[in-house]
Amino acid sequence: MRNLGYAGWFLVATAVLLPTWAPAEKGQDSVQWYAVEVVLFDQRGAGSEDGERWSRDPSLPTVEQRLVSVGSIGESPGFSALADEARKLNGIRRELAGTSGYQVLAHIAWRQPGLAKDLAPAVALPAGWDPPTAARLRDEAAEQAADSKPLGADSLALSDERLSAYAKRASNPFAQVPDRTQLFGTIRAYRERYLHLEMDLRFAPDGWPRGNTEKAEPSSKTGDLTAAPHSYAFRQERRLRSDEIHYLDHPALGMVTIIRPIDRPEGAAALPAGQ
Repeated sequence: MRNLGYAGWFLVATAVLLPTWAPAEKGQDSVQWYAVEVVLFDQRGAGSEDGERWSRDPSLPTVEQRLVSVGSIGESPGFSALADEARKLNGIRRELAGTSGYQVLAHIAWRQPGLAKDLAPAVALPAGWDPPTAARLRDEAAEQAADSKPLGADSLALSDERLSAYAKRASNPFAQVPDRTQLFGTIRAYRERYLHLEMDLRFAPDGWPRGNTEKAEPSSKTGDLTAAPHSYAFRQERRLRSDEIHYLDHPALGMVTIIRPIDRPEGAAALPAGQ
């Protein structure tokens, strides 16, 4: 068993190790609202990689749902940032920030309705970043594909392989994260019979270059564009107990989270159950 270090054991002592679960409330006339809070931290300095295998993944996070940005919510009803004084994990964040071997990468918190999985948007990281629209992505991908044509007689048309690679990237807004972003991806809380939290995150310790695919060539096997920077993938989905602190482990990253039921925020429209 690897050495978690002081901060790691502190988190384990104050967290409920997953998997854990709690049934969603029944018999409601409207959707239950929740406060979702997440602290993500780099724990490589605490020796968390020793003796373990980890996933180093150059792919982008999968986007299969609408994205929202805490701080710029857009059209998604009910999503709003939680004020610092209303957060419950400030103490754990400070403990991590003050402990050697750990680096806090993000502390985000928001309110949202408890929507079903097929309706619930995902919160995009980094916090405050507005993911580009699909139309903008298509336009930028078309420009990149056109600019990448080689000179000479063979430049009259792009290969099917190159077009396929750029088309794949055109559907993914994370190809346009801010330059040198370390942590990005999606976190989604939803409620079916139980509360769930799922994430598809990438941690690039040296920073992920914005538009890193511009000078890369597509792989003949996968269609993905190569030359992506070193990064770790953090993909998990868990059923959670409401109103309890949970610790999700990963060889390079750690996550502490809590999802609390709250009253419907003032001014937020009531949503019928099942929406």
